[in-house]
Amino acid sequence: MQTRRKIRRYTLEERKYIYSCPLEQQFVPVFKCGEAVVFRHLIRSELSEDYDRVLDVARALAIEKQGPVYILPEINAHEKELRASLGLSADNGRTPDIMMDIGEFVDIKSPASEDTVSSNACKAYKQGGVVCITDHSTTLSIRDIDQYARWVLDSQGYHFDVAYFYIEKVLYKRTKD
Repeated sequence: MQTRRKIRRYTLEERKYIYSCPLEQQFVPVFKCGEAVVFRHLIRSELSEDYDRVLDVARALAIEKQGPVYILPEINAHEKELRASLGLSADNGRTPDIMMDIGEFVDIKSPASEDTVSSNACKAYKQGGVVCITDHSTTLSIRDIDQYARWVLDSQGYHFDVAYFYIEKVLYKRTKD
């Protein structure tokens, strides 16, 4: 019988110490394929509920980009200096899942049904990230990807010109044009 390990919770002092380190020391590599590298923040637990789906998308983005991608921790609203150092809004306490470059973020959403694709994209936008819709929680069809993209990119609450979709372990990028 397998026992589930508990997620380590960092004290405020431990978080402050980690955040006081240079950014490159706050991340550890978790995937490498040529120039494609995924780094995980020290505070982001590999045991968290959504870690595997975030890692799946981060790998795909790193391979597409042929460069580094960073898995971010949950950053509290009051941790303004860290938020600012990553290019996150100091006013918004929500943190996207992935940073591609300073100030360039992706938030991963796994809607419970096709009907919630657009509302999930709007939530990602409120978190400051371009959305990546995955099929981790429901079946999404590759043949319907252009329809999903229209729902997202035409939504009143989503104001980016790009959206990603990770369906059947393949990354797709759609743009508004």
